[in-house]
Amino acid sequence: MLCCVSSGLCCAGEVACSTLCCLCSLCGLTPRNFSKVAYVFLDLAFVGVSIALMFTLQPLFERYDFLQCNSESGGGDSCLGTAAVLRMSFVLFLFHLTLLVVMLPRCECSAIIHNGCWCAKVLVIIAAYVAVFWIPNSFYWGWAHFARAVSGIYLIIQVALLIVAAFTINDKLVAAYESQRNICAAITLVLLTFLFTGGTIAFQVMQYIWFHSCGGTLAITIVTTVVTVIFYGLNLLKSRSDGSIFTASLVSAYVSYIGWSAMASVPDQECNPFVDSLDNFISQLVIGATFTFLSLFATASMIQSEGDSSGRQIVAEAEDTEKNPETGNFPVSKQNLVFQAIVLIATLYYPMLITNWGDPIVNSDRSDFFKANWASFWVKIAAQWACMLLYLWSLVAPMICKGRDFTS
Repeated sequence: MLCCVSSGLCCAGEVACSTLCCLCSLCGLTPRNFSKVAYVFLDLAFVGVSIALMFTLQPLFERYDFLQCNSESGGGDSCLGTAAVLRMSFVLFLFHLTLLVVMLPRCECSAIIHNGCWCAKVLVIIAAYVAVFWIPNSFYWGWAHFARAVSGIYLIIQVALLIVAAFTINDKLVAAYESQRNICAAITLVLLTFLFTGGTIAFQVMQYIWFHSCGGTLAITIVTTVVTVIFYGLNLLKSRSDGSIFTASLVSAYVSYIGWSAMASVPDQECNPFVDSLDNFISQLVIGATFTFLSLFATASMIQSEGDSSGRQIVAEAEDTEKNPETGNFPVSKQNLVFQAIVLIATLYYPMLITNWGDPIVNSDRSDFFKANWASFWVKIAAQWACMLLYLWSLVAPMICKGRDFTS
């Protein structure tokens, strides 16, 4: 009976994996990138678990006395709340750090561990997450400060990844239409452009309504609008051959979001009408998580080998990327290492995104951690300025350095 059940589970798992691989192929993902995409979804699932612990299970601990955290975690329900998110961040950080170290030799064993052993990986993360509840909350106070300091690096990386993703998506949709007369690709490009442009205009109009009371927030809104107009103008003037209104609309949408998120983090009731708004925090969380997922997904799916012109390269390499016929695994490449390093930094960004860069109060209380604060404001506004400067440079650089190819 047990053998039948295990065989059935294996068959079900094989079917599920085959279905997911088929869907990935339909989305244009190559088989050598499947494992990278899987890591993104794996992290997303476990971050979702920590959010569930923070918002869903805590009321049960408060209601039933027999549900108690261990004494090392502070007892009661103190191991939940913000501590649950910080513990998951710590576990995922250790997980990806271990993977990165294992992958460094780039041997066949490294390839097997990177591309497979998924059941074992899930079990290891679950076991580690249970184990870290015996680490005192005082440790996670320090971990929160460490994550807060390093997460700024990830925001800059995310900005660069989104800009590369914008150009890559535009290239693929334009190429699909020009080479195959794919009407679906053309319609998708037009619809996305109108969607992002319309959303950006509406969003910026609302920002003038929401944040007009203070000179500082009004200045940020005006600068955002002016820079957005410059984005569209440079693309209409074709400052670079592969630029388009679509890339301007996508980057403008992100710039508008990060500017709003920064202003909504100002701890001043006069300047920020959303100081005590839970809906505002949830909106920031959902939109921020969406951009984070898209940037990591783009990182996983856009990696190309040298000579492949279907998309931009994060790291070029001229090594063999064919699957090993004996083991069925793709070799570990430099790009795999870069991806793991980016995901490693992202594990430190998750708790800051979920807790709005709040003060690291590690206990069951959720109220103070998510309040507007100046740290959140300055980190986000710096990320907006970085995004503006990077995208402006990508548009202006071809006119300054005319002898260089900026399309690869």
